[in-house]
Amino acid sequence: MRKNISWIFLSCITFCVYGQTTLFPDSMVLKSLDGQSLNKQMSTYDNNGNESSRTYYIRDKKNNDWLKYMEYTYERDHSGNQISEIAFMQDTASNQWVGVSNQLFLFDENGNEIEKVCYGWNRQTGDWETNHKCVTGFDEDGVMENDISYIGIENQWVEYSQKDYKYEFDNAGNIVEMLIFDLKYKDVKSNVNASKKYEYAYDKQGNLTLSVLYERSDESQWVPKYRYEYEFDSNDNQTLEIFLVGDPDYDGWRAHYKYGHSYDEDGNLISMFYYSWNMDKQDWVGVYNYQYFYDSDKNSEYINLYVWENGDWRFNERADYYYTVRQNPENNTRVSEKLTASVYPNPVAGFFTVAGAEHSNLIIVDMQGRVLLTRKNISNQEVVQAGSWPNGAYFIILNKGDEKISRKILKK
Repeated sequence: MRKNISWIFLSCITFCVYGQTTLFPDSMVLKSLDGQSLNKQMSTYDNNGNESSRTYYIRDKKNNDWLKYMEYTYERDHSGNQISEIAFMQDTASNQWVGVSNQLFLFDENGNEIEKVCYGWNRQTGDWETNHKCVTGFDEDGVMENDISYIGIENQWVEYSQKDYKYEFDNAGNIVEMLIFDLKYKDVKSNVNASKKYEYAYDKQGNLTLSVLYERSDESQWVPKYRYEYEFDSNDNQTLEIFLVGDPDYDGWRAHYKYGHSYDEDGNLISMFYYSWNMDKQDWVGVYNYQYFYDSDKNSEYINLYVWENGDWRFNERADYYYTVRQNPENNTRVSEKLTASVYPNPVAGFFTVAGAEHSNLIIVDMQGRVLLTRKNISNQEVVQAGSWPNGAYFIILNKGDEKISRKILKK
């Protein structure tokens, strides 16, 4: 029986620059083995090349037409920071559009997210209502100091959690330990009062190879909760992520999933796979496998999708990309290698440092070309907070006069 992989996202596509024009990935269509269209997603962009909406469709075979199923809309401030994301979907039972998510974001002058507000959909009133809010504070170096969480009750915000943070760094500026304190414990100098602890390790290139979370059981013991292990290729592209959970009955750690990538010589993603750990079989079981293909200009052309069947991968569906050509938006840049800069840690967990690019201007874009952050005249050790960003790849573009360079990071 053919298995259907229902939705594929444009999360691995970049916009492609040619002279004064840009190719924008405005749609992608998922097709079955016999070439029948199954579903589709389409994107629109603003004048700066930022994605302003994304719409998902399913194929109505009876009427041979596309039916809109879900839609996201985005807004940004003058610095390019995304300040809102609103999603609606079609409720097939009532044939009505209902809210899925409504998030508002506020940033300081350094591009740090200082407030996030989430609203939930009330089906009885057919409107949004307060759900959750987080207010975050940063020190002068851009490092998160504290956050306060609120829950929405009868459209009023009620505080329910306050936390402080304490960090340790290695000689390269990489964070190696982060302690989280509940503010009911006033003395954060004593590590005994910490409720959570993160530990990190890095390779010689500054890539994050290990991230471990512990939670306090009592004053003398930390209980292992989550463990992430990472591997990289010679170009510092992350090729593997293994996730384990703390399990006292399983001698400390138990495998949960592994997630991997491979790249071609130009750094283009050519495969992505995901396995889960089967406790009964004591073995890895495949969940999905995507193979990426490009045209002669290195534009994403199509993806082959595979499903796990009888202990191996079987080709199941194909997703094709379609582009439109537009004039370059102002924030698109062509880059050279005259400047030098290093970015660490990479992958990114909470924040990262851009080193060696003093007095440069900084722009960060995601894989859809959306500008997330801009800063002018940065310091020689510029700290960027990325804890609220979705997991995935991002590009850091630095320019100083006529010199421009770019760096790629992964957020995990």
